[in-house]
Amino acid sequence: MGALPANGSRHVGVVVVEDSRSDALLIIEGLRQEGLNLDVLLLTDGEKAWDHFVDSEEVGMLPLGGPDLILLDLNLPKKSGAELIREIKANPNLRDVPVVVFSGSDPSEVWRCYELGANLVVRKPQDVQPFVRTIQGIKRYCLRGAKARRVSQRVSPEMA
Repeated sequence: MGALPANGSRHVGVVVVEDSRSDALLIIEGLRQEGLNLDVLLLTDGEKAWDHFVDSEEVGMLPLGGPDLILLDLNLPKKSGAELIREIKANPNLRDVPVVVFSGSDPSEVWRCYELGANLVVRKPQDVQPFVRTIQGIKRYCLRGAKARRVSQRVSPEMA
């Protein structure tokens, strides 16, 4: 994720952790609508997501700095979104990746996500068009600095 293909346009790596198939499809559609070259990985529960990150890291498949963006539902089976945020932000290969959380409207839930290190917490829209607009806004907000973050992470301390 994050590599430049032959045509010069950059692939953007996005991990979506969402247990609702219909919501996952809306998220992916919203991400694809502006024409970025996306590598989207959909994982359906918190445990699968963490196992993916750990397994990819162990075999050297997790790109330096992780994916460009992680979108996750707060209410996931097997391992909650809150647990995932805590683990992601504690991992040196993932801590700088923007994490966007979909939450209900409970203010204590929102503040808890920010305390754990979430970059953005948004209420999940219930209708298709507002949902797609929300995802497009998230993409613009979180991915505009992804390339700069990748470059700065690849500069070794000796070169800085």
